[in-house]
Amino acid sequence: MKSLLSIAILASGLGSAAALADSPLTDAFSDYLGACWANHQDGQPAPEVYCFERLESDFVRIVRQNPGPHGMFYNEEHLFWDAQAERILSAMYTSGGHVIENDGAIENGQATLFAYRESGEMNLRMHWGAVTGDFASFIREQYLGEDYGGWNTEAERVFTRQPATTGEELAAEMSGDAIFGEAIEAFGPLMGACWSASFDDSAAVDTHCFTDLLGRYVRDRHIVPGNPDYSGETVFHYNRELDGLVFRYVNSIGGRSIGSATISNNGIEFGEETYTSPDGEEQTFRGRYYDMSDAGYSSQTEQLVDGEWVVVSEQRFTRAGGPNAE
Repeated sequence: MKSLLSIAILASGLGSAAALADSPLTDAFSDYLGACWANHQDGQPAPEVYCFERLESDFVRIVRQNPGPHGMFYNEEHLFWDAQAERILSAMYTSGGHVIENDGAIENGQATLFAYRESGEMNLRMHWGAVTGDFASFIREQYLGEDYGGWNTEAERVFTRQPATTGEELAAEMSGDAIFGEAIEAFGPLMGACWSASFDDSAAVDTHCFTDLLGRYVRDRHIVPGNPDYSGETVFHYNRELDGLVFRYVNSIGGRSIGSATISNNGIEFGEETYTSPDGEEQTFRGRYYDMSDAGYSSQTEQLVDGEWVVVSEQRFTRAGGPNAE
């Protein structure tokens, strides 16, 4: 989640574990991670670029730049490994303001990502193949229906490793022209800065940095220095059907959660959220941000214990500086 959940996790001792070992997901993308890959097709003004980074523990972040007929198109895709279901979970954030949830599988050590129609029928399969030196293979298949031959290879490309561009540089370019959607507006005075608070009866300090993603979403990265450091990332987007925020949280010990929030006059109210630890254990939290201003913000976290809501943390965050938690 955000600072609310991270504080509660650390307070309960769950955040003291060492980072997870590699998962089937990070193994499948091991040759891609930490680099960008480009393919320049005839007639395109610029290459299509994918940058792969390890996000927290066993999660993979893919930053994509794709030239189109109406200008450059960007997206970020976050891949999570669901150990219980043994599958890839995916959340894609696009520069057009869409959030797309998909999944995928790993076969013979290689990853295939799936896409679906609104009816729920799978219509795309994207295979990231083996890396040979500085070259990587990519195949996209489209399902045309049984009457038209089933699966058809729509694109087969070779991507080349790029020596200079990094995912962070590409992400910075992607966020250059903020559209300032509802999610960014909700965090108003917190955007573009870092904020710190100490834990109750502890010298540990949690620092959160709020930046825009693609000019439409809010990225909250946080870190608690230690041995090892405990860190996490939350991405918020506005959901018009809910008339509120939806967020996804991942952390450095392999935990994750999905939740929603409503925007109030004095801050943000976070509804019930189930946090899933790496071993599958679940905990339920809720909380709020309030008294948000240029000087800081307050947070309160409650945990559901034996059917009762218990306040587990109350903090006041104050400005800590620039946009990087590291």
